[in-house]
Amino acid sequence: MLPLTRDEYVSSLARQGLSRHDAEDIAAMSALMESGPIAGTTDELASVRGRAPRTFEE
Repeated sequence: MLPLTRDEYVSSLARQGLSRHDAEDIAAMSALMESGPIAGTTDELASVRGRAPRTFEE
């Protein structure tokens, strides 16, 4: 399967019922996730919850 272009992805989302604006926003978010700048980890969960996160096994 070949990857979709950004415009193909937006059009596909719009055909599924999303507004063009929302489809554009989702495509932009997907591009950010794919390129990696928002892929890092933070300690925000621990600071909000007041304890370290646990694994699924725990």
